Order: sequence, then C-alpha cells, then structure tokens
Amino acid sequence: MSACKRLVFETASGWILVETMVALMVLSIGGVAVNRAMQDALITRAMARDLTTARFLLEQVMSELELERTLIDGASESGDFGEDYPQFVYKWNVSVVPIPQPELPPLATATLAQPVEYPVPYLGKIHVTVSWSRAGRPFERSLETLVSPDRVYTKEDEEAGYQFPKR
Repeated sequence: MSACKRLVFETASGWILVETMVALMVLSIGGVAVNRAMQDALITRAMARDLTTARFLLEQVMSELELERTLIDGASESGDFGEDYPQFVYKWNVSVVPIPQPELPPLATATLAQPVEYPVPYLGKIHVTVSWSRAGRPFERSLETLVSPDRVYTKEDEEAGYQFPKR
C-alpha cells in the first residue's frame, strides 16, 4: 500500500507543476490584456480632453473676431494660448465669399422693366484653425462663420473711399 501511495504522490506532484504553469500563463495573458485596455483608455481620455479643449479655444478666438466691429479682407493672424495651453496654436483669416447671382430665365427678363439688383455681392468669412500635437502626431480642428458684408472692408471699399460703417 505504501508503494501505491508513493506512485500516486509522484504522479500528482508532476501534474501540479504543469497546472501551475498553465494557470500562470493564463493569468499573464489576462494581465497583458488588462494593461492594454488601461493604456487605450488613457489615450482615449487624453484625445477627448484635447478635442474638447480645442473646441473651446476655437470658440474663444471666433467670438473675439465676431465682436470686432470691422474686419479687413485678407487679414490673418496666428498665435498661441500662452502658458495655459502650451501645445495649442491658432491661426485665423478673413476673406470674402462671393454670392452667386442666378441668371433669370429669358421670359422673366423680357417682362421686367429694370434688371434685378441683388442686395449684396458677397459675404465675409472668418476661418479659424486650432492645431496641436499629441504623441508626435499633429491634430487640427477648424471653424468657419459668415458675417455681414457691412463689417468687411475690402480693396474695392478702399478705392471707393468708404469709411466704416459702410451704411
């Protein structure tokens, strides 16, 4: 009987080592998966924070420009946000967007005594871009808005001798 106990004990001790090794391997694979998930969560959190910050900074620059009384066609500027947001930089520009004037059908033009005059030939456009980098990759977000042509000073206005406001 003692030989039988000894045989069972020797066989069981070998399997315990194999079971322990398999269990450690499964735990290490699980640990790697959890570590990778944590790393992805941290990267996603940082990118979400950057996108949210970029949106607020875009709106800040845009609101400052929208409050300007006069915008000059072709004006542009770039800069940063100081020590508060050192990785973010901005640039903006003002341009003129022509409004396409549709042609009237021939029958309509024949019945009109005077040609149709459209109120404005263009609108002003403000374009703001905020750029930053995260882990060596560049990112960029942009925002555009249209403003009244009364607020945009163009070369044609300068040549015509207009002073602001243009009304």
